[in-house]
Amino acid sequence: ERAGEREIERAMSTLESLLLGKLRARNLVEVDNIRDVVENYLALCKQKSELRDRVSHLEKRTKDLSQEKETLKVQLLNKDDNEGKAQEAEKLKVRNEQLGEEILQSYKENARIAQELAAKVSEITVLREELEKSVTDNEKLRLTIGELGERNKELLQQVEDERNAGRVLHVELDTLAEEKNALQEEKERVQVENRKLIDLLLEMKEKEAERMNAANDYYDNVVVNANLHAQKASSSWKDLDGEWEGLNCNDFGRPKSVKHILQSAHEGMVHTACFSNKGAYMATGGADQVIKLWDPKKGSCTSTLRGALGSVLDVKFTPDDKHVVAAGADGALRMWGVDSGRTKHTLTGHKDKVHAVSFGSSDSKKCVSGGQDRTIRIWDLTKGYCIQTIACGSTCFGVAQSQNGSFIYSGHFDGSVRIWDFRTGSLEKQLTQLHTGQISSVITSPISDRYLVTASKDNTLKVVDLVNFETVQVLESSGFRGGGVPCISPDDSTVACGSSVDGCVYMWDTKTGSVDGELKKHKSGVLACAWAPASSMIVTTDQKGDVLVWD
Repeated sequence: ERAGEREIERAMSTLESLLLGKLRARNLVEVDNIRDVVENYLALCKQKSELRDRVSHLEKRTKDLSQEKETLKVQLLNKDDNEGKAQEAEKLKVRNEQLGEEILQSYKENARIAQELAAKVSEITVLREELEKSVTDNEKLRLTIGELGERNKELLQQVEDERNAGRVLHVELDTLAEEKNALQEEKERVQVENRKLIDLLLEMKEKEAERMNAANDYYDNVVVNANLHAQKASSSWKDLDGEWEGLNCNDFGRPKSVKHILQSAHEGMVHTACFSNKGAYMATGGADQVIKLWDPKKGSCTSTLRGALGSVLDVKFTPDDKHVVAAGADGALRMWGVDSGRTKHTLTGHKDKVHAVSFGSSDSKKCVSGGQDRTIRIWDLTKGYCIQTIACGSTCFGVAQSQNGSFIYSGHFDGSVRIWDFRTGSLEKQLTQLHTGQISSVITSPISDRYLVTASKDNTLKVVDLVNFETVQVLESSGFRGGGVPCISPDDSTVACGSSVDGCVYMWDTKTGSVDGELKKHKSGVLACAWAPASSMIVTTDQKGDVLVWD
């Protein structure tokens, strides 16, 4: 920058010197020309003055001679015969002739002088014009010099402005350099952290490999136990030969019409809904950061639970129905007493949004959560802190527990389902890319540990056999757009899920995989569904804050 300033100064100085030199040279030439003209003009003026004096003298002399001539004529006329006078007259006559010659010469001289004077006057006129032209040129040169001076001032001001701009840019450059250094330090710090995380990940993988080697034998026992559970629950799902021997669907039936329309139940989206395990209460949570408890039969709000600092993304009752636990976008879970409405615990540990929370069928002292920070956490609800953290490798949008609480099922952004040992936190099985889009929710059968239902943004739901680890039904429809939370009927015969676009709730027959009914009352996309225990009643929520109870 300083070198650039010096170059600009040198260039401006050179330009200024060149201009001044040219102007001085031109001024010298013009002054010399004017000097000759002025000198000639002054000489001619002097000559003119002398000629005028000479003419005046000659005119006076001519006048005197004329008077003398007249006098002589008078004398000649009055002369007498005196010889003396005759001689004098002769002299006077000669003198008269001489004076006549002199007068003639004087007239000639006057004419010549007049011609010379006219010529000099012409020359003086020409010289005057040249002088006036030179004066005009000098004035133009003066103006040009003034303009060049102003231009020089402008250029100097521009140079000063450029210098100031250069100083500002230099300050900005220093600031950017400091920011760059800070970013470089941050980059180095992040690289160090990344190396530590990679080392930790490699260590975890090594431990995981050791666990997997030990888990293969354990897995055989798990399959045997699952087969035993599946045989007990085979009355609710089709058996391995593909025959359906489930409960009679008429025991509970399907909802036919809307019973309660709770308009503007929440301000904004209602992300989640659930029933208590005995069906006496219904809970909803949404973007307004509150949980509302309802009497589902009357459609009336019984209490409002406050304290969340972000949108409520999931809510569940504890198995004993004494408490409600909600997962929030503020990265925390909160636990309220159903009767008191007071906050019992605020469970912190997740580094980002908590998308889901789940309980086993009978343990009210522990729960599982999954979040945006790619971890699954197990919480002790008696003491109010995290007792185990599982790094799952992908954002977890849905978690569920088996009936006996031995396994955790998680659905992830990468479209995979992972099965974890609740006790050890080890990965028991991974169903890779079960869906082509992210899995938004996972739910288990209410009466069996054999089947798992997954919902995905690829606009499908899938029923997964947890014994053979294969998909036994794909639930889809041309108008259905996924992404919401589904629910299963108490007899396992029906899966219901709302479309996020047309506001329709679709119901599929789990035996055939076909759409068996549609519920149409919502005016916006449906976000969550929940089925009441031992009942045909379901609750659905939507994007505009409405809650509908169907029966």
